[in-house]
Amino acid sequence: MFPLQDNWPEPSQADFAITDAGPASILLHEMISSKTAGGREIDRLDQPPARQKPMQVLCLGLSRTGTTSMVHALERLGYRSYHFNETVEMQRKGKMHLLCWREALEAKLYGRGAAFGLAELEKLLHEYTAVTDAPCANFVDELIAAYPDAKVVLTTRDDEPWLRSMEASYYDILGVSAWPFVRWLDPPGLGALYDVLRLILVDWTGGPWRDRAALRDGARRHNEHIRALVPKERLLEFRVQQGWEPLCKFLGKDVPDEPFPRKNEGKHTLTKLRVGMALKTLKVVVLVAVSLLRMAALPALLVGATALFLSSRR
Repeated sequence: MFPLQDNWPEPSQADFAITDAGPASILLHEMISSKTAGGREIDRLDQPPARQKPMQVLCLGLSRTGTTSMVHALERLGYRSYHFNETVEMQRKGKMHLLCWREALEAKLYGRGAAFGLAELEKLLHEYTAVTDAPCANFVDELIAAYPDAKVVLTTRDDEPWLRSMEASYYDILGVSAWPFVRWLDPPGLGALYDVLRLILVDWTGGPWRDRAALRDGARRHNEHIRALVPKERLLEFRVQQGWEPLCKFLGKDVPDEPFPRKNEGKHTLTKLRVGMALKTLKVVVLVAVSLLRMAALPALLVGATALFLSSRR
């Protein structure tokens, strides 16, 4: 339907020159405001309050290495963990985390704007005591520098099963044919989601994000970098199949009397995304239709009002 393009044009104010200030024009203005306004999105977030609890666990394994299971495990052990799902949830609450992570990735990869450090990271993570999954896993050096006392968990997985899982999640999602239209329709929401997912892969592959061999090699480099960077006493290499024992020993926690969580949301993500795209498209179509109907009715209302006024003057 719509061929994928990395350089799909971003909308400008002229693209949405609607004279009626109805709901459609308001919505369309909001959709492009983040692209046309100056300054960084991260700087628009409120300054965070002082931390109540320190950052304690940096789970820096790549996506699809058991990161969703780790979220549930860490929560069971008393941590509050920031996962990719949190970026979407915060976006829904108007905090625009997807836009902020896009800024962070573009600064890291292309030098666009200032790099993210402790001040920026705290705006996103100050409520959390642990992080898992991308995009946090794309900022190993920055997170370790910002939170030097946190313990580091490196979740790993064999190459071939991991690549198949990435194929069924990231690549299937980015391969949805309607992306160019939806990115144009909703730049700060679904458009930013596409950008962040693609930039995550650009980072891990070193550029050619569609190249699966480059992704495999990038994952190996990622893991080796963490092994070289983090002192052994602060690092746990972990596979979710190992269960509670090594994780709890490393974190100094009692072993829960229940099975280790085994969660896999990847198979549901594509379906949820397609539903979200359809609902977003339907919402905009309805609002545009309402505004167009209002604009079409305006001349008739003016004629009627004029006739009524003239008849009252007789």
